[in-house]
Amino acid sequence: MLKRMLALSMAVLVTWIWSSSYFLNVYAFEQGIGPFTLSGLRFLIGSAVLGVIFRPNYREKRANGREAANRPKKRPPLYVWLLLGVSGYAAAQGLQYAGQKLLEPTQVSLILSMGNTLMVLAVDRLGAGESRDGVTVPGALVMIAGVVLFYFPWDFGGGSASGIALVLLSSAGYALHLTLNRRMLANAWSDPFLLTLVPMAIGGAILLSCGLAFEEAPRLSGALVGVVLCLGIVNGAAAFLLWTWSQQFLTAGDSGLINNLMLPEIALLEIVLFDRSFEAWQWAGIILVLAAVICVQVSRQLRVSRAAGGRSS
Repeated sequence: MLKRMLALSMAVLVTWIWSSSYFLNVYAFEQGIGPFTLSGLRFLIGSAVLGVIFRPNYREKRANGREAANRPKKRPPLYVWLLLGVSGYAAAQGLQYAGQKLLEPTQVSLILSMGNTLMVLAVDRLGAGESRDGVTVPGALVMIAGVVLFYFPWDFGGGSASGIALVLLSSAGYALHLTLNRRMLANAWSDPFLLTLVPMAIGGAILLSCGLAFEEAPRLSGALVGVVLCLGIVNGAAAFLLWTWSQQFLTAGDSGLINNLMLPEIALLEIVLFDRSFEAWQWAGIILVLAAVICVQVSRQLRVSRAAGGRSS
């Protein structure tokens, strides 16, 4: 129970970190760096940091047998690592960055909130079945209603259809990666460290290769280098490691709903950073999103507590 509460706290913290990425990305794009180059650099830096700082300690623990109980039961084949890198980073993150280049941040946030939730539930229906609990699906529907209300009336202005399509495709990658991650953790095929390091490096290499091939080389400045390093180290390595660890104790539905906290978080950051104001119906939408997430989590925790009490008796 304590580990689940800690996992919930860490997952929420990660959403705040990722929410700040929207504003860092906007600044980086204004400096002339392309979305694939930016995301590729971010994830290669993040994987390098994980490898240099945490890998020696990780190998020492393995050698000393202190983590024998958590060692993988078998080595996943290469195509699984490639699929994790492509789905979780090249698709879920790279395509999202490309969509942010074409759309306004609020539009991207709206599409991701609905797309991620629907894609996670669709993949879950085909596989794990964790959303068939009578709580997750209604909670997701209330969340989607809050998103729709927040952005009513839907006015994309000059937003391009290609940008919308890119963000929706990134949601498909996100859902597939989330489900694969949890399946590998549940079957003890890997651990949070490797599930973060290896796919992040693969996805970063793919994205940077695309950026170098199809985008103009950016003019690096001190401020831009600082933003890229922050995205790689804090928003990349640290955040993704915490997110992957939390999935050991959260279901795919939990993670998907928590990830949607980014919608009200981005709104609050806009108020603080850009002095933006919202209408009454938009605040109502934020409240619906938060209420859906909180109700689902409380309901799940009560069921876990009852199940634990039943086993102990």
